[in-house]
Amino acid sequence: MRRSIAIGLLPPVHARALVLAEEGLDTEELADQLDLDPSAVGPLLRVAMAKLDALLAIDEPPTSRNDPRPTNADGDVQCDGLD
Repeated sequence: MRRSIAIGLLPPVHARALVLAEEGLDTEELADQLDLDPSAVGPLLRVAMAKLDALLAIDEPPTSRNDPRPTNADGDVQCDGLD
């Protein structure tokens, strides 16, 4: 499964946490952006990464044509609300 698809399948808070962490935000900045206590950032990132790893292990993306989430021209699910 492509990473962009897997990120789009995560719960929004997990997707946003991973995207912000990849952008280089430190723990305090992540906590502020996600409205969390700084002590919750590490556990949240570990859970988010575990879920992402599980999705990336799947060989085939979902084939449901009834998926209501918007996609871009490449077929990637869009992750709105990450700004």
